Amino acid sequence: MTVTVRNNAKQLKSELQKRLDKALHQIGQSVVGDARENITDNDTVDTGLLRAQTTFEVYLSDLKVRIGNPLKYAIYIEYGTGLYAENGKGRKTPWVYEDRKGVAHFTRGSHPAPFLRPALEEGKKTVKDIVEKNLKGFGGA
Repeated sequence: MTVTVRNNAKQLKSELQKRLDKALHQIGQSVVGDARENITDNDTVDTGLLRAQTTFEVYLSDLKVRIGNPLKYAIYIEYGTGLYAENGKGRKTPWVYEDRKGVAHFTRGSHPAPFLRPALEEGKKTVKDIVEKNLKGFGGA
């Protein structure tokens, strides 16, 4: 009788990394898609920039997906401003600002229009399914 022992650890690790990378990208795409759908059709989307800049990055070494938007005003859309800001942390007095066309506007702030947080919350429900689908059959599971 002959017994052959083979070490497939490198192949297993490589396959696991491929499957996890695929799962993390699917999670990112799903959540970003939901976030983009959550952006309301008002003056915040006149350029389409808020939607276009809502993206994700995968960090395979940490098994993380970072979802976000680098635009300076994205946080003000998410949490609101002035009197309407969440947690009462906005400016308490009205102010005047000029838009891109040079027209002055009086405001007390804007109500929150969350787009990222609801997408992340919804995304929690799909993460398990995506991971299970990508890891199905791996390592005899």
